[in-house]
Amino acid sequence: MGGCYAIYGGDRLLYIGVAVTEGKNATKTGKKYGLLNRLERHVIRKSERGSTQYVPIDWKEQWQNITCIRLIGFPDQHRYLAAALEAYLINRFSTTVNAQSRWREV
Repeated sequence: MGGCYAIYGGDRLLYIGVAVTEGKNATKTGKKYGLLNRLERHVIRKSERGSTQYVPIDWKEQWQNITCIRLIGFPDQHRYLAAALEAYLINRFSTTVNAQSRWREV
């Protein structure tokens, strides 16, 4: 499922992101990349092989103090709304990591 995510460190909002891509071969394979795939590629990883628990990825210092990740998902036919929601949320709330976002001037 595509959508938006908000990453918190304690009670501070660190980052607002979006996951809406379907992948370059989605029409052939039917594989879509949603929220979990996006987070696993950039923010979190499984704590160990076969585990269902996640931890922040080791190589990005800004994610070492994650305490919460909140998700808002959209069904496939409405996943395009996630980008608009991301722009709105970034303008509405102060974040630490994406403070210099392209959406600041919208």
